[in-house]
Amino acid sequence: MNTRTLRSPHKQIELCALAQDYKIDVIGIQEHRTVHDDQLQYENLIEGFQLITSSAWRNSMGAAVGGVGVLLSNFARKVLVSVCYISPRILKVTLNGNPQTTIIVTYSPTNVADEDDVTDFYNQLTKATRKYLHTTFS
Repeated sequence: MNTRTLRSPHKQIELCALAQDYKIDVIGIQEHRTVHDDQLQYENLIEGFQLITSSAWRNSMGAAVGGVGVLLSNFARKVLVSVCYISPRILKVTLNGNPQTTIIVTYSPTNVADEDDVTDFYNQLTKATRKYLHTTFS
C-alpha cells in the first residue's frame, strides 16, 4: 500500500482501522515519508498493531521521501520471525507458519529517477529474491 505519508498519528490510526475492518494481518507499506536514525524503527500503535519501518530519506529540496515498512496485527506479531533491512527501498519480513512465509516489501524508483538508482534497486531486489525466496516454478 502506497500510503504517501504516515507521519501523522491520525493517518496511522486510519491505517490500523482499515486493517482491522478488513481483517488484514499484514500490510506492506511504501512511501511512509518518516525519517529516523535507526535502520529499522518499531512503533506500537493502537489495537495491538505494530509498524516497522526503514527510514525515508531527504531529497535535494529537503523533503522526506520514500521509506518502506510493514504493519502487523497482534496475530502477525506473534508469528513474526524476523525483519531484515536490505536497503531503504527493500525490507524482508519472515512469518512462522506451515509453510514459513517471506514477504519482500519494495518501493521502486519512479520513471524519472537516475538510471544508476534504478539499476541498483533492481540488482538489490534480484539478489534478495534469489537469496530469500526458495520457490520453484513449474
